[in-house]
Amino acid sequence: MSPSEPVHESLGADPDLRQLVELCVARHPAEGGAVVDELSARYPRHATQLRRRVAILERAGLLDANKPVSAYPEQLGDFRLGELLGEGGMGAVFRAQQVSLGRPVALKVIRAEQAYSPRARERFQREIEAIAALRSPGIVQVYTVGEQDGVAYFAMELVDGVNLADLVLELRRSPPDRLVGLDVRNAVARVVPGGSVDGGSDSETELLFAGSYVQVCCRIIMRVARTLAHAHERGVLHRDVKPSNIMLDRSGRVLLLDFGLARVLETQADGLTVTGGAVGSPAYMAPEQMRGERELDARVDVYGLGITLYELLTHRGAFRADTQEDLREKVLAGAVVSPTQLNPAILRDAETICLKAMAHERGHRYATAAEFADDLQRFLELRPIEARRAGLGYRLRRWAQRRPALATAIGACVVIAVGGPLALAWQQSVARRAVQVALEQSQRFQRSYEAALQTALSGMERTAMRLCEDEELASGRLDPLRRDLLRGAASFYSELAAPAESPPAVQLQLNRARTVQAKLQRELGDREAADVSLAAAVDGLEVSSADVAGATRADRVASNEALAAALHERARLAVELRDYPRAVALWERSIAVAQGSLDEAPSPPAVQRHIARCRLNLAQVAARHGDHAAAERGCREVIAMFVATPTPADEELSADARMALASALMHANEFAAAITELEQLLVIRERRVAADPQSAVQLRELYSTQHNLGFAWQQRRDMARAAHHLEAAAAAARRLHAAYPERVDARVLLAQSLLVFGNVTLRRGDPATAEAACREAVEAVEGVAARDGVGPEVVAVLAESRGTLAQILLASGRSAEAVELLRAALGPLQKLADRPAATPDAIAHVGTTCGLLASALKANGDMPGARAMLDRALDALRDARARDPRSRVFSRNLASTYGIAIAHLLAADDDAGLQALMSRVMADPEIDAEVVKSFGLLAPESAQRVAAARAAAGDARR
Repeated sequence: MSPSEPVHESLGADPDLRQLVELCVARHPAEGGAVVDELSARYPRHATQLRRRVAILERAGLLDANKPVSAYPEQLGDFRLGELLGEGGMGAVFRAQQVSLGRPVALKVIRAEQAYSPRARERFQREIEAIAALRSPGIVQVYTVGEQDGVAYFAMELVDGVNLADLVLELRRSPPDRLVGLDVRNAVARVVPGGSVDGGSDSETELLFAGSYVQVCCRIIMRVARTLAHAHERGVLHRDVKPSNIMLDRSGRVLLLDFGLARVLETQADGLTVTGGAVGSPAYMAPEQMRGERELDARVDVYGLGITLYELLTHRGAFRADTQEDLREKVLAGAVVSPTQLNPAILRDAETICLKAMAHERGHRYATAAEFADDLQRFLELRPIEARRAGLGYRLRRWAQRRPALATAIGACVVIAVGGPLALAWQQSVARRAVQVALEQSQRFQRSYEAALQTALSGMERTAMRLCEDEELASGRLDPLRRDLLRGAASFYSELAAPAESPPAVQLQLNRARTVQAKLQRELGDREAADVSLAAAVDGLEVSSADVAGATRADRVASNEALAAALHERARLAVELRDYPRAVALWERSIAVAQGSLDEAPSPPAVQRHIARCRLNLAQVAARHGDHAAAERGCREVIAMFVATPTPADEELSADARMALASALMHANEFAAAITELEQLLVIRERRVAADPQSAVQLRELYSTQHNLGFAWQQRRDMARAAHHLEAAAAAARRLHAAYPERVDARVLLAQSLLVFGNVTLRRGDPATAEAACREAVEAVEGVAARDGVGPEVVAVLAESRGTLAQILLASGRSAEAVELLRAALGPLQKLADRPAATPDAIAHVGTTCGLLASALKANGDMPGARAMLDRALDALRDARARDPRSRVFSRNLASTYGIAIAHLLAADDDAGLQALMSRVMADPEIDAEVVKSFGLLAPESAQRVAAARAAAGDARR
């Protein structure tokens, strides 16, 4: 991008239709209908009207997409012209090559039709003189000036970067209070050609993007203020400071561009305007500049930079209007929404600085850009700032200027009412003044404390979340170091305590810190401690979100958002602790809290996504407990929320909902409908992986989608398609393992995919391929166990791998090897199940493995061993089901194992044992119904024997 003429003017966060039409008119000759398409997509609210108005202009012959904007030669002097970077009313900027030196430059050329306009040439010359007179890192360097055939030009350094107007548009993907400094760096990298921001760890680049989002905004504006101070000291007034004229380049430099409206201070006229004419961009013009006053000084540029800071902090223009006349009236009135109402993360000092810089009356602004920069530096260094909030008298006077009639009436009443007590009030004012001085000093200390606390907690939170979520650190050889760091971070949070009667802003920060502490504790495996931390966070946030003394509306909105998030985290933890009723209640509360603050939230779409995520979790709990209709309904509601123009975050949530819907449909045996959902989801997953081939998250999601498609086709008895998708799932798992060879979970996922693929190939009549796949799975997990130790997940997958291989061996008559494999699997599983905090899943896994071992022992001729192992299997499965009675999986496994036990007793002609077993079955009506269904699979004679044993057991029970 050119360092001089931007591609388009700054439109602010929400431009009006007139601004968009003007921008189309300016860019249409060069870009044609593409500019209409671009702006319609960016601002859909105005799309229909914008297209209609541009069409009218085209029909009237006022736009001609085929007409060249200007006729420019291929070469001017020593410069060969290349790509047109931007064009305005006076000049155009080209990417050019300086032939003699072989270096790329930005060449600004006066438009051909303006070449003979004295006023245009004077303005062009003025810009050259203004830039050439300045020597600052924040201003692009002018290399040379020239003229050829009446066409004036000058060459500058070529800068690849993004202007702040485009940067704000990119940052608006997330609400400003959710951003951190590194988000700005990432946004620059996304927008700037080349995709990265240069600079080493000790460079100015790192400093620019360090800390909170508010700090980065203030740091950017501080650098521009220093550049303006340099220009003002040399007598140059910019007069058009706005976001589109400020650029961040790839090296992290902050540059002030376009001195085309600059003039020398202390001159009475610039020759470019007439009396009463306003020069500049209306949304960023100071009131005195808007009125066309001649006596302008540095405070005009301070005002424009203050408005720019406001837009950076809030992602919204300070003045929004549908017409230029409305905009003029609002600028001259000077009433703006408080920045903290739009971004609760803005600290009081930062807001005070911003409002002082953009004060309506020039006497209340910073006198110089240097003073503005100095106060920003004080804020960044956590020192007391010089700026003060506007006093009550000034605010009343400004209000009276806006409402003169009402102010006159109220003033008359006040004179009548307070005339008597006025003398007493004067006597008290002296004492009040002393108290006020002490109070202001206390408030300065309080603000410094709050700023320091926010900076510390913000930085620590980023570190903690990186430790919890980073793909490179999540497992593998770095895991011991990661766990040490996690423990250190958790220790930091455990030392935090809220001072008695601390302000709402401090309480909010500390309660959010408890939520982070809980994530660390859960990551370290201490779920009970995490639940205690979350309970404390929820209690504290419920108090903060109430209408307590000293809490602003912004405080309460921020507390409500934090409360909804804490409730959501506590619900997720309840699921891990198998407390499903509590999880459901917490998610329902989280939804209610979020919906209650939806109208006031800084980012309603983010709140909607939170609500959708909670509803999706509720649907998944319903599916787990057999309520498939509720699960399907919940998933479809979430999908419907994001049908129209979804953002990337919306699309990801919708994709998760499709996966959950497919799972619910499969649990309800609706495999055809599940396949339809999964095939739609597969298109999204393959596109995401193609865009980011090394993403562990996207590779895992692709694996899960292919795996579930394979399972669904398997249930529909289409083994060829099942094998195709399961082979693709294994390929995704291999890619994940190749991208992250040190990760435990990558090897585990590969083993799981090989196991399922082995099962399907076995059913297709290819035992050799099935055995090879399962042996590879066993070797992969044994390698993990030997290198990284035997954790709960590794034990479970290793047991599953050995069990699947054992079934293949049994089918081929190798029962002795199968017994050996299953005994090796059972020992570590039993240790997990014997722990005090053992999960029902761990206990159930012991039961299913004992059932397999019983079959292997029977095939190997060890009938007593098989009987004993079956009893052990039934005990474990009954225990697991008692701990989670609503689980359909545990019920099916228990019924299936009873069926195996019945077959063993029939083979041993043990009618007494069969009667005793049926008595135990009949004690559980749900299991009894499942077992009775299986009688139809028995031979007639066996079925009669089981029915007789069941009848005898029933008689004995009565």
